[in-house]
Amino acid sequence: MTEERFTSRSEKTCTVLELKGKMIENDSYDDLVVYVENQLAQGNRKFIIDLGGLRLINSSGINLLVGLIKKINDHSAQVVFTRVPEKVSELLNIIRLNAVLSVQNSIDDGIQFLN
Repeated sequence: MTEERFTSRSEKTCTVLELKGKMIENDSYDDLVVYVENQLAQGNRKFIIDLGGLRLINSSGINLLVGLIKKINDHSAQVVFTRVPEKVSELLNIIRLNAVLSVQNSIDDGIQFLN
């Protein structure tokens, strides 16, 4: 049985994606990429990517997040990250990705930020 990698829902004009588990292989999150593409095709332009359930991330996971950011930005959409675990935040600081990310403490804060 495959582990569920993310859940999604719509909340106050935003698409909320809650990532879970280990983000260590790009292909294990193919369904996430397809989901975001479908949401963009349907006209959704505000995304919250919640990392609170993420237990581990490596360079493949970082590349996937960067790809999602680029895809969302290419559609003139907005993205904010929420509940970023301390270890992930440290990694984002090391690679200086934190300078280009919008980060909020909670999903509610992310919704307020985007609206």
